[in-house]
Amino acid sequence: MSRHKLHQVPLVSDKSPAQPPFPGGWAVAIFDAIYAFAPYFARDHQLPVSPRTRVRIRGGEPMKQITYDEIEKRLVEVTVALFPKTAELTRCVGKYVNEYFRLWKFAAESAPVWTRVFGFAPSPSGVIARALLRDLLLRLCYLESCERRLRGEIFSEWELSLLRHDSSARVYRGLIGAQMQSHGIFQADLADELNLNVKTLREFMNGKRAPQLAHLRALMPQGENSRLLAGIGFFDALLKNLDMQEGAHGQEILQWAESFLPSHRPALGAFPRLIPHSETNQPWRGKSCDFEVFVTDGENLLLHPGCEVALATMPDALARCHLYALMFAQLPELARAYVQFADPENDRGLVMFLESAEAESDRCPYRWMEKLRQRNNVQPFRE
Repeated sequence: MSRHKLHQVPLVSDKSPAQPPFPGGWAVAIFDAIYAFAPYFARDHQLPVSPRTRVRIRGGEPMKQITYDEIEKRLVEVTVALFPKTAELTRCVGKYVNEYFRLWKFAAESAPVWTRVFGFAPSPSGVIARALLRDLLLRLCYLESCERRLRGEIFSEWELSLLRHDSSARVYRGLIGAQMQSHGIFQADLADELNLNVKTLREFMNGKRAPQLAHLRALMPQGENSRLLAGIGFFDALLKNLDMQEGAHGQEILQWAESFLPSHRPALGAFPRLIPHSETNQPWRGKSCDFEVFVTDGENLLLHPGCEVALATMPDALARCHLYALMFAQLPELARAYVQFADPENDRGLVMFLESAEAESDRCPYRWMEKLRQRNNVQPFRE
């Protein structure tokens, strides 16, 4: 059993930064970003492989399945630590983490193959790295929204104001400026308080370096929740670790979170759902319940309750496409759209395809899949 090898999916493009292979290389990249952003937290959740194994993983070499299972187990532990209330009530966080890697590995492997079968030349597989990043963002936003609901917490106006910036660097500049103004000090004084030099502080402000969690907590107003700010900082560290900090990724992350979180969290508060009858599995014979009761029954967290409300608030066709694919596990179709229409440098071709599909169907959130099948001449299934 231990000799079984897991073949990683290379995510490399000639015209864009080489991405670590998926899934093992991306797991390593996530752990590296956690260590860079929150070293004290990372010490309790270190990657359980040797330095030599890390090099082999990031190089895209096949890895023992038992090694990857141990890495995924540690990722589950990290997720449980970050979302403890959700993990305690649902008991399916492990399956949620596994789903991300399992479904995307299949999607990344199958998308180029099926695109060629349909007679199209696929884009380099590196375009999938952008899809992986966006899906990870939505999953973490969903878990954070669920965690807030189960804790009885809201997103404060100060937290939501962070998401209205157009980059993480502007978030940091706002925090630093507010701190200097409130204390009547200069950059050099603030740098001394943070045990930094002025050059490092300015690198935070111009986006060249991601601050650690301890720095962000020292910069935020007293009494505010640090979770959302921590999420912004982690994604900034992850982007830099993946060499994807250039372009619109940072702005897009803030836009998607700003659209999703304020709409999804209230949707969970007004959540009515029927638990199916245990014997007949008929929902109309069940009983009404709220979100807290719903997610404690079986694996209902994986059904993504409340996301249908957030779907209408997403800022563009690409965001709606991603959220729909997440809700209904349509990641292979989404991956095929990426490798067929996205370019190594950007996703303009993909966005135009999705916007065209929505325009033809009065913004239907799943019309893009039908149009993709028609374009690829896939005959509809008939019994």
